[in-house]
Amino acid sequence: MPDDQGDAIEFLSKASSYGEAVEQVDVVETHVSLVFLAGNRAYKLKRAVKFPYLDFSTLARRRVAGTGPADSLAAAQRALGLRPAADQADG
Repeated sequence: MPDDQGDAIEFLSKASSYGEAVEQVDVVETHVSLVFLAGNRAYKLKRAVKFPYLDFSTLARRRVAGTGPADSLAAAQRALGLRPAADQADG
């Protein structure tokens, strides 16, 4: 898959990525996502995958899939926000 998420998965799997309050990160895997349970928060990363019935192979496709009406309603009720996982110049 051309959209490599290895660095993001490695970063999100480390407790040190979330600050001092998080001692452990549990990872729940599905065929479409990885959910990182860190302290009292959960962070969902949509996998870069392509199936006959679903195409999340690019960042643009994953972003569109997370902004539909059903996602907006659920987000308004439970989520703190939607953020891209991206490398920054300062690491």
